[in-house]
Amino acid sequence: MTVSASTSRANESSPEREMRLAADRVRRATSRASQSSSQRELRLTIDREQHVLYREAETASQRELRLTADRERHTLSRESETYTERELRLTADRERHILSRESETFTQYEERLTNDRVHHNIIRSLEDEHEHEQQQESGLEYYNSLRQERLISLSNERLRIENIRSLETDEQREARLTADRFRHSLNDLDVHIEDQSTNSVAWSDKYKSGFAYNLTIDYRLSSVIGDMNVVCSFCNASKWSKESAGFCCSGGKINLPSFEDPPAPLKSPLLGEHVQSKQFLDNIRTYNSAFQMTSFGAQQISEGPFMPTFNF
Repeated sequence: MTVSASTSRANESSPEREMRLAADRVRRATSRASQSSSQRELRLTIDREQHVLYREAETASQRELRLTADRERHTLSRESETYTERELRLTADRERHILSRESETFTQYEERLTNDRVHHNIIRSLEDEHEHEQQQESGLEYYNSLRQERLISLSNERLRIENIRSLETDEQREARLTADRFRHSLNDLDVHIEDQSTNSVAWSDKYKSGFAYNLTIDYRLSSVIGDMNVVCSFCNASKWSKESAGFCCSGGKINLPSFEDPPAPLKSPLLGEHVQSKQFLDNIRTYNSAFQMTSFGAQQISEGPFMPTFNF
């Protein structure tokens, strides 16, 4: 039976082989679609055990042949896939990796990272500088080719959409715009609901909360601090009505000495008693920025040929 089947396949033409493989795929798909969950798990378990046994029994040369054939098959498959097929494959890969990593324990996570580091170190230790440069060049070429494919695909998609919209009637255009508005409204509603569910924790413990920002707390409810109509009974500072008590002088514990009166050349312009007071007060910020009117004392000031700051 096996000999006759092998002889038959050796004599079949390329179209006959394709038809046979297509029929096999349909038969397998039909069989797997009718399987129950337990039957599917049993089949996958048997497949995994068979693959483990096969790979444990293979020699080093057989393993290299298998890996080489796998790489060639994947290369041919990816070279023939379209941009859409590639995006679907990458999306499925990302989802599979996310599910796999969400289910792994911390020990498995550490083991995976360790294996990755060892694997990359081995690969990089075996390649010379020329191979490293070739790998970088091939990676850059691959990136540029993918970018070019994406630009071409986006351009074709824009042309296709423009062609479709140029042929649509006024009723079809109005229906499309209405559907777009409805979809955007649903998206905005989802974002609003998500924001409400995210910022749902009450701000109960306010002690040192400025050093521990919590994304789940809606601080906007506590952002209104009232009017500035409160005067501190200790330092006479003007405060907002809902401002924290003791925020200005810690309940009289901090007592700064009063500022001394400015000298006569500055006091009269500040108090409006000088003929040029208006000009001085209108430009006081400019004067301060230009001359940096900071009060300091020093015994000795050393200035060099170019020194934007003073040395004391």
